[in-house]
Amino acid sequence: MRITHDTQADALYIHLNDCAVAHTVSAVKGVVTVDVSADGTPVGIELLSPSRYVDDLSHVALETNTGNAYVGVEDMAEMHKVAPNTIHRMLRADQKRPTEKRKLPGAFKVGGERRGVWVIPRAIAEAWHPYRGV
Repeated sequence: MRITHDTQADALYIHLNDCAVAHTVSAVKGVVTVDVSADGTPVGIELLSPSRYVDDLSHVALETNTGNAYVGVEDMAEMHKVAPNTIHRMLRADQKRPTEKRKLPGAFKVGGERRGVWVIPRAIAEAWHPYRGV
């Protein structure tokens, strides 16, 4: 699953899988559409004008039914009173480290490698210290 936000079109898209889109169904007229494959499988969900409904799209919180919660870089930086760039540098460095030696284990990018948004497990983000790591 991938989430992308097109700021020019002001559209948020949740990519559910890589199936080919056969047709699009309007779920909520003018607000939500669902792309569907030929066999009826949902492929993606689009929310039009998300900026009308979401206060700040730069802050991402992802929660799962396993109890794992995730926070975005800006939220983590605010939590620890550091610049977001500090967190971004650490995440870029972590990509070069073996998994077991990462400073922010469990962090991943949502929405693509170049323009995606990093999310970090809330427990890791809360336990992290700017000078000691986790």
